[in-house]
Order: sequence, then structure tokens, then C-alpha cells
Amino acid sequence: MRILLTFLLSLSLAVPAIAQTQYRTFPDDPTNLHHATLKNGMEVYLLEDNRQSDVYGGVVIKAGGKYDPADATGMGHYLEHMLFKGTQSLGTKDYMAEKVHLDKITELYEELGQTTEEEKRSQIQLQINQESVAAAEYAIPNEFDRLLQSIGSRGLNAFTAEEMIMYHNYFPANQMEKWLDIYAERFTNPVFRLFQSELETVYEEKNRAMDDFVFPLINAFNKNFYKVHPYGQQTIIGETEHLKNPSLTKMYDYFDTYYVANNMALVLCGNFDAEKVFPMVEEKFGVLRSGDVPDYPEYPEEPFKGRESIKVRYTPIAVGIAGYRAPAEQHPDETAFQVVAYLMSNQGETGLLDRLNLDRKILGAGFEYTPQLDHGAVQIFFAPKLIGQSLKKAEELVMAEIARIKTGDFEDWQLEAAKMALQREYAENLERAGSKAMMAAQAFVSGTEWEEVLSFPERVDAITREDIMAVGEKYLGDNYFMLESKMGFPKKQKLDKPGYEAPEPGPETQSAYAQKFNSMSEGQPAGDFIDFQKDLKEFDLGPSTLYHVDNTTNELFQLTFRFRWGTFQDRRLTAATSYLSLVGTDSLAINELKRAFSQLGATYYISNSTGYTEIELKGFDNQLEECVELLAHFIERFEVKEEVMKMVEDEIKTERKVNRKDVSAVGQALRDHIRYGEETSYQARLGLKEIKKMAPDSLVAAFRRALAYQADVHYFGNTPADEVHRLVERFMDRTGAGSIATDHHARAPKAYSAPTVFFIPRKDAIQSQVYFYRHGPSHNAETYPAQMAFNEYFGASMSSLVFQEIRELRSLAYSTRAYLASPVDKPGSLHFWGYIGCQGDKTPEALSTMYNLITEMPEKNDRLVGIKKALTQKAYSSRPGDRGLSQQVAFLKRQGYTSDPYATWVNYFDGLEWKDLVQVYEQAVLPSEDAPLVIGVVGDPKRISEEELSKYGTVIKLDESDVWRE
Repeated sequence: MRILLTFLLSLSLAVPAIAQTQYRTFPDDPTNLHHATLKNGMEVYLLEDNRQSDVYGGVVIKAGGKYDPADATGMGHYLEHMLFKGTQSLGTKDYMAEKVHLDKITELYEELGQTTEEEKRSQIQLQINQESVAAAEYAIPNEFDRLLQSIGSRGLNAFTAEEMIMYHNYFPANQMEKWLDIYAERFTNPVFRLFQSELETVYEEKNRAMDDFVFPLINAFNKNFYKVHPYGQQTIIGETEHLKNPSLTKMYDYFDTYYVANNMALVLCGNFDAEKVFPMVEEKFGVLRSGDVPDYPEYPEEPFKGRESIKVRYTPIAVGIAGYRAPAEQHPDETAFQVVAYLMSNQGETGLLDRLNLDRKILGAGFEYTPQLDHGAVQIFFAPKLIGQSLKKAEELVMAEIARIKTGDFEDWQLEAAKMALQREYAENLERAGSKAMMAAQAFVSGTEWEEVLSFPERVDAITREDIMAVGEKYLGDNYFMLESKMGFPKKQKLDKPGYEAPEPGPETQSAYAQKFNSMSEGQPAGDFIDFQKDLKEFDLGPSTLYHVDNTTNELFQLTFRFRWGTFQDRRLTAATSYLSLVGTDSLAINELKRAFSQLGATYYISNSTGYTEIELKGFDNQLEECVELLAHFIERFEVKEEVMKMVEDEIKTERKVNRKDVSAVGQALRDHIRYGEETSYQARLGLKEIKKMAPDSLVAAFRRALAYQADVHYFGNTPADEVHRLVERFMDRTGAGSIATDHHARAPKAYSAPTVFFIPRKDAIQSQVYFYRHGPSHNAETYPAQMAFNEYFGASMSSLVFQEIRELRSLAYSTRAYLASPVDKPGSLHFWGYIGCQGDKTPEALSTMYNLITEMPEKNDRLVGIKKALTQKAYSSRPGDRGLSQQVAFLKRQGYTSDPYATWVNYFDGLEWKDLVQVYEQAVLPSEDAPLVIGVVGDPKRISEEELSKYGTVIKLDESDVWRE
């Protein structure tokens, strides 16, 4: 059920333009922001944080889906894709020669948009293809990505929301000037080359969404909730008919209108000196043009008239979504309503709707508040019990809980717990560079003073019961919209693969910009490698180990117990985890237990995987001892309650129903089946019939047994190490945790004797899920740097061969990757795997393309220089944040390292030769008689023939029951 009721609470925090050329800072600012407005109007947010090993950088535009023309929806999102293609000097060998064909392509698309007769449209599209193939001879695909790769960038990406478009990635601090230069170049005279092939990539992204039932469900809700506003009347990804008639002219108009300096912001967060960086920012971004940005029109939404509703069949179980008008972003009521949202539903499961779940009155319910610039919305998701409860009855129970907000029928501790939880989440966000950068981006888009961003904890603290009742009465009244979805699914629109020739760029070379970029000076990298002795403390707990890391940022703690016993050792554990999330103790009912944790400002979370069982406890450090004591009480005195087993059964049954309708989930199960045989999380689980017969004391026993095994215990906080050691030792003595040594290792990947294709037919699949697997040799630490270089080259990034050949040039998939994976524990063997998610009728070509890359890897050895440089730069900025530092140390120790290997690898990368990559490829990737290639496919049998699949090995048709236990 949780897969249906997982909601994101967005803290919409922001900052306005400041009319000055010198940056300003803010008193008592934990983010250490330096903020300025350049002379061209561009906002600059520099957030110094020397605790980070690198820098998160992004450029934000006040644009997005709601700004798309009504007759060209998806324009902002498609433009986001095109801004990876380069400029007049980046990504091209000869722009003036290329421009002849690009101009013709623009003309032809305008003609296409005016043509309705299908035969004529086909002729125009063929002409576009011919011009695209000719233009591609001058293009240098992925050059932008490869240049960023060469300076050690990671996480290169972009996104389009309703009111924000952002381009972002992490990069080493010593590469600041190069990063600023290439990002400024990106928005100077961009060229939308490879347009036709990228359109197919956008189609693939739309296909992926169409295979997810949540996408049409939310679209249907929004369309009826926002009756006039583009929030509901158009989608960010665009209508199919508009994508079929794209206009390059309108795209350039969109760029010219919104991508102007006074409508953009630069956000940097990380390890740098703002005083030194700001002059570089002025030099690089100060030349961007300004422009007149049109005022956004108003789209007033009328109140609902009583209960307005629609009925659909979009979901694998019955689901209702109630929608209320709510405060927009920056409205005076926004903070109070954020507290309301937490009072209704929260991670600690103490909300009014959470109580319906825990009291077994409903299958599940959740509350999501989404403030946006023009309008705010509340979505209340709920699902009735699988048997014997109607949507109407479930809705009545939900509405009764909403009424309690308006009358103030909630306890003081619930309000205080809600406020503490929001303040804790805010403090956690200030620990992470990416989260802080997003706070600045939100600030820019909504135009809030930074002082208001910083005052969020105080504003939350000031909220009173009367405030909650007032906003409840104002917004959660009798006027609302209701979507009722019964079991069923909408008809999916299947798109046909175009019969176009894929563009084939000429021999690789460098653009004029790349030559300038590569000659630019770089700062000296400052490696901050992990010191296993100084950066953390270790304590022996018998066979277990406690790791202690100081939190120097705030007053929060996180305590994690990771026991080396999981569902592969005992398949009752998944059901045990579900059971324990629904019970209290012999003296504290579940609601009382949740209340006790919430009053301490804490949450606990239990999870498991095939090899591990984990307990995570988070809260405020001044309550650490009380939190650990309460957790020990819970584990010592689990409640054994027979009637909870029905809830466990319904929860697991619901999750499996959802998974059965999710083509990608089936693909993941097949992937694991190929790699691990019977040793997968999907097959190492109880069947529903077994769960129905299971007694609660059996599940409690399974969990206690898991906790008895050796554990890595990770503490992050500011309580002294000796005190934490005492608390943890007492906890483990009381609960019997971590006392049995085990040398168990992660699952070993499976070896095969012949090429095989496993095929699961799915008639409802728009996208095929295709996996590639090859068992590899034993892991050798000495060759690991060459393995890393191979992955960079072959398929682990946007600049790789796989991405370029399958997505960039041929538009065969939106998502594709491939890499050589190391064992989690040492010793162990390597294994190679690849993935393609592609439109059904593209599957044969996509499969063939990946197969050829794997069996006849193209050797573009000129890329090695950039790859070596990238790995060196990444090594210097590899240190994780303090919250995750001890987990990284434990992982490295399991692999046999006694010190940070990156400190050694930096010396190896520069000496790598092309033959080292080839050796890795030949030994661990190239299929052989002893290690054949195995392929898995989930897709529509009408679009994928078994005869086609048989080219790659013996075809074995599987049923879904072969890859997961029902």
C-alpha cells in the first residue's frame, strides 16, 4: 500500500532579486549564502560549505510546463533536452556548413505543422530525415557531456517542473572556472541539432510514463481539479499531437523569451571561497543577454460547488483522491498549512489519517500539500479495505478526520511533534549541498527574501492551535473535488517506430570550444580522503562494530543498526517487518508507541534486504538516551497480536497487485532472476498463502533471530563517543542484538553455460524492459582502476558509448546504461549488466545495437585522456558527507581495504593505457563459450517475435510466477 501512498512534502522556500553588483551576506546564516544580482539582472547564490568535498552547481530558469503555448505543450521540457546539444561553437565541427541543413530542417518542421494529409506529412518527415542525416555529419554528439566528464563532474542532469527548469551537476571545486565557462556557453547561442532523433527520445520518456498507472491517474485528477489553469489543462511532457508537430521556431521563441539573464539564476553550493568565485561568475555570466519577460496571465480557479466528482478505472485496487484548494506558495497561510499536512499524515505515523491505518479502519491514506506560485492544492489519497469496505465508507472516515482539524480535535503533543518534525527536516536539508541549492532555486523562482527562508523554524514554532483551526476552516470545507478510481486501466496509446535513417556523425574530433576549454587552466585539486583512524571512532562490540562520526552542523543524530541477516537467510523477514510496523508493545499500543517517539522528536524505521536487516533511529541529540531506551523497550516487548496479520496480508497483497501492473517491476524481477537465480528478494519471500497461515509469534521470532547476528552500528551526532558506546552496548545487551558472528557474503552472481534469452510476454507493455548479463571473473583490486575507466567509457554515464549509440544517435530508448559491477563483499566475482527501456517495436533494433556494442566494442581511444582526467578529478572529490561517512568505511572494509583506496587510485589513473581497458573488456565483458551473454526481455509479444530473440540464444519463455513468488 505504501507504494500508492508515498508523498513528498515540498518546502517552498525562496529569495528575490537584489539590485546591486556586490554580494550580500546574512547574519547568523547557517547556509553561509552570498547573494547578488549581476548588472544584466541574473541572480547569483553562492553557498559556501567547506564540509563538502565538491560543489553542486545549477542554473535555474523561471519557466516550465505552465509557460508552454497551449498549441505547443511540452515545449519547455523538449527545450531542456535540446540544451544538451551544444552551441554555435560547441558540439559542431563546422557550424556554418551545418547551419544550411539546420535552417532547412526548421522550415520543414513549420511546413509539417501546417500539413494534415498523411502522405504529404510522410514526405516532409522523410525530407527532414535526409537533412538531419546531412547535418549530423558536422555534429559532435555528447561533446558537452564529455567535457563535463573530463573535469570530474557527476550526476549531470536537468529537470522541467511547472515553474522551474534547472540544469545541474556536481563537480570538483578546483574546476570552478571551467564549469562556469561551459555552463555560460551552454546558454549563449544554443543550437538545437539532432532535433528529430531527440524527439523520439521524448516519445520514449512519454512511453515510460504511460506504463505507470499513476501518470494517467494524476493527469485525470489535475485536469478536473484545475479547470482552467495549465497546471491541469496541459502536461509538462506534452500532448502526443503537439509532439508530432514540433516547431523549432516556437522553441527558439521560448528560449528567446524566458532564457534571459534577468529570468535566470546561478546556484553554487560547496567547497569554495565566494570572494574568489564571484569575479569569475561576473566574467562568465555577466555577458548573457537580458530581455523583457512577459507577465504571466492569471487563471483564476472557482471554488468547487459542494462535492464534485468523477469516476474512472485506472488502478489495480480501488482508490480515492480528494482535492481541496489550498494556500499558494508565499501565501501567509502556507506555513500553517504545512503543519496541517504533518498533522494529517507523516513519517512518524502519528497523523490523523495515519491513525486510520494503524487502527485497521482503512487500507491506507495519505495527505499531500502542494503549494505552487498561482494556486495550492491538497490531495488526500485513500484506499478502502480490500474486502467489505466501499470507497464511500472509506471517504466518510477520511472526512471525519479532516473535520477534526477544523474543530481543533487534536492533542497538544501532536501539534508540538509536527512542529519538531518539520524543524528536524529543515535542519537535515541544511546538511546536504543539493538540498540547500534547491532551497536557493525555490527562493529565486518564488521571490522570497532569504531572511524568510532562514526564519522557517521560527515561523513553524509560532503556529498555534488557533492558526491550525483557522486554515482548516478556511480551506478544508465542504467544497472539494473527488476522483474515484475502481479497478481497471485506461487504454494505452501505442506509437509506431519511425522508419527513418539514424544520423551517423563523421569521425570524432573536437569543436573550437572544446579546444579552448581543454587549454584553460585548472586549480590544484585538494584531496580530502577518508582517514580511517582520525575521521571516525570505532568500538568493538563483540562480533559487532560501532562507528562514531561527529555531527558538526546541527543538533540531530542518526543511529543505524545493520544486521548481517536478511530475507535470503530467512524469508519470513519481509512479512515480519510489515508486522512490526503495525504493532506496539505489551504496555504501549501502536498509537501510544508512535506518540512516544514523536514527543521525543524522533522516528524509527525497520527494513530488510536479501542480506541485511536494518533499524534506523533519527532524532534530536539531547533526547538520544530516551530514544534508545524507547527503541530497546519496543524490541524487548513486541506485541503479539493475531488480528494484525490480516493487515499484513492486505498490505503485502496490495503491493504485489501494484507490482504486477508495473512492467518495470516485472523487468527488475527478471533481471534479478537472471543474475541470482532463486536467490532474489522476489523469490526469497513468503507466498500469500504462506503469509495467511503465518502466526505472529513466528514473525517476531524471525526478527529476533535476525537481530542476534553481527551488526555494523553507525552513529552520527554530537554526543561524545564514549557515551554513545555505553548506550549502544547497553541496548545490545538488553535486546540480545549483534552477538552471533557470521561470515555471510552477498549473493554470488550466477554462471551460465550457453547463450540464453528469457522472455516474459506482456501484452499491455508500451515499453520493453531489456536486460543483458554476463558472469565475470573474480574481482581483482589491482585492476579496479581500469574497470572504472571501462565503465566511464562504455555505459555508466551520459557521455558513454551506450548512451550515445542507443539514445543520442538512434533514439531507441530514454533510459539505457551498462557497466561492470564489483562484488559487494570480498572475495567475489564481477558481473556485467546492461539495460534498455524502449518502445516495443524498437526492441529488435535496440537489442541488436546493444549486442553489437557488447560483442564488438568500438575503440575510440582518443577518449581515454578525458576519462583518466575525469577519474582523477572524481577521486579527489570522492569523500561522502559526514552522515554517510561511516557507512562508506564499513563498505570499504568489507571489500578488504584498510584505508581510503581513492588516495591510491589517483596515482594509477594517469598511467592507464588503452590496452588496460581492452583487457578488462575481453576478460569480463566480451561473451565467450565459458561466459555467454544472457538476455532478459519483458514486452509485447505482438511487437517482439521469438524468432528475432532466438538470434541471441535459446529462448526460454517465462511466466511472472517464475521470477517472483505470489
